[in-house]
Formats: sequence, C-alpha cells, structure tokens
Amino acid sequence: MKHLPRMIVALGALVLLSSASIAATATSTRASFAPIPMTAKQWQPTGNTEFVSDDKGGVLRINDGQAILNGITLHDGTIAFDFKPIGEDMPGIRFHRGTDGRAEAFYIRVQDNCAQAADCLQYAPAGPGGIMQWDFYPENQAPAPINPGGWNRIRIVVSGQRMVAFINDRLVPGFPEGPLEGDPGQDGIALVGPAAFRKLRVMPGMVEGIAGDLAPDAMASDPHMTGNWRVSPPVVASFEGWPSIADMPRDGWQPALVGRHAKVNLAQMFGSPGPHGASARAWLKTRLWADADCSAGVSFSYLREAEVFVDGQVAFKGRNYYYPAFMRARPDGALSLQNGHFTMMLHRGWNDIAVALSNTFPGSSAHYGWGMQMRFDDITHIRVDSDTRP
Repeated sequence: MKHLPRMIVALGALVLLSSASIAATATSTRASFAPIPMTAKQWQPTGNTEFVSDDKGGVLRINDGQAILNGITLHDGTIAFDFKPIGEDMPGIRFHRGTDGRAEAFYIRVQDNCAQAADCLQYAPAGPGGIMQWDFYPENQAPAPINPGGWNRIRIVVSGQRMVAFINDRLVPGFPEGPLEGDPGQDGIALVGPAAFRKLRVMPGMVEGIAGDLAPDAMASDPHMTGNWRVSPPVVASFEGWPSIADMPRDGWQPALVGRHAKVNLAQMFGSPGPHGASARAWLKTRLWADADCSAGVSFSYLREAEVFVDGQVAFKGRNYYYPAFMRARPDGALSLQNGHFTMMLHRGWNDIAVALSNTFPGSSAHYGWGMQMRFDDITHIRVDSDTRP
C-alpha cells in the first residue's frame, strides 16, 4: 500500500467509506419502519392461525393456510420478517397479491440440508385461484442457509421485474434467475404457513439501489422458437385415451399468453378451470411455411399431457407426470426443452400445427404448471412465427 500514489489510496478509502455509509443509511432507513402488529385486527386468516402476544409486536403462528395483511400494500420496496418453520413444509410470503389469488410466491422448502439442497429456496408466480407454477419455472430455485429448527431472518427487495433475497443477512446469489412473472397491478401481501412469523416490516420504495430492468430475453430473437400461438377455451372433463384432431374446437380462439423464452403459460391464463382435482384440456394452434418438402426436428417442453398434430396427423404424444416418479420427463418432471424431441414431416407451403394440452396431475388433487414451449433444430427450409410467405 505504501508504494501506491496518495491519490489512489485516498480514493480507495473514500470508496470504502461511501460503501459503509450507504449500508449504514439503508440499515437506518429500514429501522425507521415499525414492525407490523401480529394481531387479529391486522390480519385475515384463511386457516388455523394463532396470535401470540409479546413485547416485540407479537408472533403470528400459521398452522395451515395463510393470513392476508390488512391495509398495507407494496409494489416496489423491501419486505423483511423472521420466520420459524413448523415441520418440513413450504412456508413463505405472497406479494403483488390480487383478490383472485394471483401473486408472486416466495417460499422455502424446509429440510435439514437446505444449505446444500438446490430446491430449498423457490420463487414462482401463482395464477388465478393461487395455482402454483413451481414446475413451470424450475430455474428459480437455490440452496439457502435456513435453520429448520429455529428463527430465520428473511429480506426480499422488489424492484420492477427483479427480486433479490437475503437469508439470515446473506445474499442468495443469482436467485431468482428470471424476472417476476406474475401479473402486475396487484400489491397485496399474505404470509403462508405452516410457520411462526414475527417482526414483519413492509417498506415501500426501499429498493436499495437495485435496477428494475432485466437483460433482454435472448430467446425472444431466436428464429428457431415459435411463440405465435392461439388457444381454445379449456374443456373440463375426465379424459380417457388420446384426443383426435376432430376434437379440436372450432370457435372461441384467442392469442395465447406467451412469456419469456417463448413459453406458453396456460396456468397463468386459466388457473385450474374445473372443480378441485378435475383435469382440463386446451388446444393450441399455429402454422409455419416450408419452402420445400422436408423434415424438421423439434425440441418440445410440455406440462402435463401433450399430443402434437401436423396437418391433422399425429407427430408426437407424451405424458410428463410428476407422479408416479417414473413418468417424469427429463429433468425431474419440470418444464424443459429436454422433455421431448420428435420430427415433423412438412410439405411445401403452409403447414398447420395443433397441440392438445392437458393439465392432468395424477396423485394430487391440485394442479400446478400447465403449458409448453417449442424450438426447431434447423430452420433452413422453414419459417416459424410468420403469417406471410417468405
């Protein structure tokens, strides 16, 4: 250090001092927000909930279900709280929550080896009715230093499309990998059990210098991806066997919800359309142009049961169930372009592509992710996502 020019030494000291000052200011500002009382007046429980009084604002013990916070919302800012798990389950928080159950869900899969478990900490959007889409966004998970038998300090910072998380004052790097995927405009908050919660602070506007924008989606400009889909109204039924092209609806089609990486997300559009446990099927359609008779290899991700037709002929059928475990497509039953691969036989001119997609989830009365993604290996002779001849 003694051989460095004095100006460089001084600048280094200034940077260290500024960083410490910023951190101290953020800590001081967070401390200015009083903890929210854990009392029945402040919360709307939906399940078995207990309010325990103490001299630090109280403890909210949610044995099952969730508790909705009254009168306080957050769009961008910081949420901090302590939580203590009750057994091995998936407690957490839902923010940007709407009256129909849509929300951003941040939760912990409590387990003894959380610090090494890739799925300890998870983020997923919840669709209509609170449908969790953990299997649709498997990239948004990470290990975390959670104490399964004691109190843990959680802090999440929300800024635009981004969220960062601190567990016991340690940043969880690279989590979540993608943007917040829920519907904007809903800013409610709910705590989800089973767990005990205390010292909750909600701090609107405190984004701690985190930019709200993400890097552009590389797949958005990938000409191999197809995202120009239309979807039929879902039909609720007890399906037996595979559908035929004659079962495809004629009316009621609308543009499908297509997100980052050209993922078609039906759970975010429709939730779980039928009664609890009932399966639903929707159809998707698009078309592509081939300038010669050719074959095209396709990588195909899907949840949960899919049949693909090319000009009315079956090109692929597959089931990606989570239960039983041997029915899981790679990797581990989650949405991935590794789920399936097949070949389309195309003729010169327009080719009509249709997909029958069901949310069937054997072994559970609930439904989760429901959607698909399609990528062509070689597009030398074809054009995807186009309504005009090349």
